Amino acid sequence: MKAHHRKKNIPFALRVTALLVKGLGLIFILAALMAGGLFFFATEWIDSEKVREALTVRLEQAINRPVEVQHLIITPRGIKLRALTIFDPADPEQPLLRSDFAVVTVKLRSLALGRIDVSNVRLVSPQIRLRRDPEGRWNFEGLFQSTGSASIPIGSLLMPVSLAAEQISIESGRLDVDDRQGRLSASIEKLNLSLHGFNTARPFAMRLSLDNASRFLDKRIQASLSMEGAVDLAALDWEQASVQVRKFDLLIDDKKVRGSGRLDGFLSPRLEADLNLPALGAEQWSHYGGLKLDLSLPASRWRLALELVEGKRLRAPRLRVSAGALALNGFGSVDFSAQPPKLEASFSLADFPLEQSSGFRPGLAQYGLKGRLSGQASVTGDINKPVISRLRVKVRGLEAVLAHAKIDGADLEASAAQDFKTLSLSLNRGALRAFSNAATDLSLGLTLSGRDLKIAPLSFKWGQGRVDLRARLLNIEDPKEISVSGRVTRMRWEDVQALFTGLVPLVSTHTAGVSPAASKLWVRTFKYAIPKKVPDSVGHVRIGNMTHKNFSFRDIDVLWDLRGITPTLRKADGDVRLSLGHGVVHDIQALQDSHKFLKIIFLPYVYMHRMNKLSVLSAATAYPKTLDFHSIEGRYSVTKGLVSTKFFHVDSPQLVAYADGTADFGRERVDMNILTRLTSYRAPLPEWWVDELGRPAIGFRVKGSLNRPELEPRLKKMAADEIEKAAAEGRRRSKARFLAIEKLQTL
Repeated sequence: MKAHHRKKNIPFALRVTALLVKGLGLIFILAALMAGGLFFFATEWIDSEKVREALTVRLEQAINRPVEVQHLIITPRGIKLRALTIFDPADPEQPLLRSDFAVVTVKLRSLALGRIDVSNVRLVSPQIRLRRDPEGRWNFEGLFQSTGSASIPIGSLLMPVSLAAEQISIESGRLDVDDRQGRLSASIEKLNLSLHGFNTARPFAMRLSLDNASRFLDKRIQASLSMEGAVDLAALDWEQASVQVRKFDLLIDDKKVRGSGRLDGFLSPRLEADLNLPALGAEQWSHYGGLKLDLSLPASRWRLALELVEGKRLRAPRLRVSAGALALNGFGSVDFSAQPPKLEASFSLADFPLEQSSGFRPGLAQYGLKGRLSGQASVTGDINKPVISRLRVKVRGLEAVLAHAKIDGADLEASAAQDFKTLSLSLNRGALRAFSNAATDLSLGLTLSGRDLKIAPLSFKWGQGRVDLRARLLNIEDPKEISVSGRVTRMRWEDVQALFTGLVPLVSTHTAGVSPAASKLWVRTFKYAIPKKVPDSVGHVRIGNMTHKNFSFRDIDVLWDLRGITPTLRKADGDVRLSLGHGVVHDIQALQDSHKFLKIIFLPYVYMHRMNKLSVLSAATAYPKTLDFHSIEGRYSVTKGLVSTKFFHVDSPQLVAYADGTADFGRERVDMNILTRLTSYRAPLPEWWVDELGRPAIGFRVKGSLNRPELEPRLKKMAADEIEKAAAEGRRRSKARFLAIEKLQTL
């Protein structure tokens, strides 16, 4: 059976339960009417055939259905009927009820007093068929419109009948339900029922045992049931009728269910139940519900209330589920008048220890979850495709082990609406450890609106410093642009390097046809560590202090707006502005050896320093050890992978430098002009190595391959203020408004 049909079995089961009880009333009324034939036993001038004919007519009048009794036998204690059939006028080939054999016995003493008191009613192998047509009409509707009579006319006399019986039994019965409107069918076989003290006017005791083999949801199910309780037919006022089950034991295959319950009102059924269910796993969800769930539910207790409103809407005003440490409460309704049926439900989860979550889903054990979980959720929409309209979750003291990270002692709150189209999450306290780094004293806020994600704040202690950031990601499903703004008080370069070393393998992919492993060229290694698809990026980050074993910088300010980043870098466009405050480089040679790019940056300074030192034949000090600077600033633009250095200026007690030019990362070529001037010199230098004031100064052209650049000195004396003028002109060219600032103002 299809999934959307399965959702209808709860209201359907309520209707069937009510119908079964109504059926008991029908059976007894039939028995009482048949008992009227006993009067003919006392009148010798009436034979059994006349009794059969009179009884058939009276039954048809009582139930508004064609009736057939093939054979009737009058005995000293009652009537025996063979082949009793009640037809369905809309489908004569499929009768409403057919019984091979029926027996009604009466109390002889009551006959002597002029009354018919039924003692026992017994139906053998009855077949009951309930059918609803596509227009929604059941074949039992109007069945009881003429059941108010309490006497039976026999000839010219009137025999009063007591609508009561000591025992009613059904042996080896079968119930078939065919709901053509709801597209649901079910069968119950081997139905055995015994009722004691049956009476339509007052409550009577009920004991039921069922050994049943039936088909449900296209599955064959073996079930046995024992039940004790009471039934009140309320003088056939079905709105007031009720069934109370004091206890029942239901064995379905090898799973046992125990409980109690009450059903009130057969026209608009209201059910209350208290059930104790056995442990259920994936096999049971699949077998009984047709659901593929990786879920294990320990032995549980279910307390629920259900009511059917106007036959079209199923309400559940109360649901309480307890299973081990799990305590779940809920309420809701299903409107079957809509197509497809509409669902509205709300649930709340009490304080649940996450340490026990693996008992419900074994796959969660790998995450080592700890903490206390609580929350509320609302589900609405089509019953076949419900959506989460509202969700709120709280976790206190969260601990979790993820693939590359660990969370310790965090407090988490999350809320969502419109099936996660809007989402907010906050994380406070605790620590996150990942890639040899630890972020402590966390404060995180996430907001998802539509497809855009906003992160504010993102604050945590990192090493000896603190990070405070804000970010926004446009179109989280297919990221288009990420914006970042914030400040870092103190940062260790080694921590940053460890973080990116761990992140790059997770997101980078190689471009087909190029294998970085086959080449040690640094540019290619850098390019192919770039993820295949990188969203456009806008950012402004200030770093108070950055330290490394070979350098330290202060007051770092980075502003960027980059687009079209791919591993080839051929389509990259954007702007970058970088400035550094006071800083010191402690070991220039070690820093150059650590990365080819740094080798290019320091190449002019090293060249000038060596020339200055070698001028006095002091080879031991020819290679500079340190560089102390007041500030470094630069402005860069990127156009189709071509990086233009609009200006780069260094202000240092040891030198002043300026650079501009291009670095084509797509073609891996460089062409830059560099002006360098030392602030002191040890001996006279060649004419083209000093400026007009005699200071060591020279211009360079760095060209060729980015991987193996060529250094070409300019054999021309430098003007005394050439570097200052070049820097001023570079700043003037770069004075245009930086558009990234406008984008970041909305963070």
